[in-house]
Amino acid sequence: LALASDVLLPQPSYASKLMTKLNLTLVKPLYGYFQFQAVHSKPESVEAMDVDQAFRADGKYLLAIYPHGFIPVGLMLLTAKLAEVGYLPNVMGASVISKMPILGRFSAMGGFVPASARNVRSCLQREFPHNITMIVPGGIAEMFKVRPDCDVILADRRGFVHLAIESGAELVPVYSFGNTRVYEVATGAVAMAFERISRMLRTSLVPFTGVGGTLIPFAHPQAVAVGKPIPTEGRQ
Repeated sequence: LALASDVLLPQPSYASKLMTKLNLTLVKPLYGYFQFQAVHSKPESVEAMDVDQAFRADGKYLLAIYPHGFIPVGLMLLTAKLAEVGYLPNVMGASVISKMPILGRFSAMGGFVPASARNVRSCLQREFPHNITMIVPGGIAEMFKVRPDCDVILADRRGFVHLAIESGAELVPVYSFGNTRVYEVATGAVAMAFERISRMLRTSLVPFTGVGGTLIPFAHPQAVAVGKPIPTEGRQ
């Protein structure tokens, strides 16, 4: 009955306050596990400020978050931080998630939106508290670039910049430190093979391990640095 209802009923278009409260209950313990910090600093100030000070309720924002890592833990923790001060961000991700029974519905209730140009444009027109949209430009390809010695970023993806300009939204650079150290992933020929398969299926299939070969993520410190919003209105 639950599965039939999930198939027949339309999925939510916006994050719900109830699901956000549930997510906060689940995510908050991870702040301590990952020693999480989220900061915002303006060029004219040497002091780091609370991340919510980067945004206004009457603004519209597109956050470009780097790097993706195996799982964008920094994005999830940042979403929770913003929810604490009243924002309900739109989180763009792989469309296959929305097609999964039950999980797709719960994800949509938490703010997940299938990544497409049309959906990004739609989200960038939303009012507070849904006026922050998050995207990880590196996507699936960046998942397979995880290395223990450095962060690899696919900086040639700029389509999201054009979408921000079209919508007049402010573009916000975000860097997630430690995001690539949460899991160890396959490398070399194995990674290349799984990347090809993932592209064909339009989802991510990555061999990975956590603490002691389990699914438990490594407790590597996580910090998210939110840059100064860049106005795009009137630019080409």
